[in-house]
Amino acid sequence: LGHVRASVDQVATNWLPSLVVLDALKADLAVIRLKQYRLVTLSDTPDTRVENEHLLANAITKLNQDRTTYEPMIASPEERGLYAAFGKLWTSYEAASRDAGRIVAAGRPAEALALIGSQDVLSLYSQLGEALARNADLNSRSARLEAETAQALAAAATLASYGAVTLAVLAALGASILAFLRISR
Repeated sequence: LGHVRASVDQVATNWLPSLVVLDALKADLAVIRLKQYRLVTLSDTPDTRVENEHLLANAITKLNQDRTTYEPMIASPEERGLYAAFGKLWTSYEAASRDAGRIVAAGRPAEALALIGSQDVLSLYSQLGEALARNADLNSRSARLEAETAQALAAAATLASYGAVTLAVLAALGASILAFLRISR
């Protein structure tokens, strides 16, 4: 039963929470992308530019907080490798975002829009989503395997319990027969 508990704990405390955080990271990326477009297309005045920079910075902070939440949940070398690939892509994507912000601050929003709409930046964004999807797929598969392990262990524990009860009944029956034979002599 201890093994069943360990498998169930692994699903409940690692794999499923990891999937929740990976979904949050995917949503964070989408929000960042929207805030980037807002910055480069709707920053007509210095006040709106500052507001849009603030909104983008908050979105990036949220993604970084979710990354901090996720990192202790990494449970295997494969998962660590997938996450490292995401981190590398994120560094490049965040640099492009900072560049676009500097270009907007310099009064060249069309150039900033061209940068964040470029094939290179769009490819980085797509690769980030794919990296998260691969990691979520790994976590989902791992959760399924742990759940199947817990089910198999529970079935074996149930069978062992039935066997133990059967042996106890047989032992009690045998003891009763011996006691009956002794009394009848």
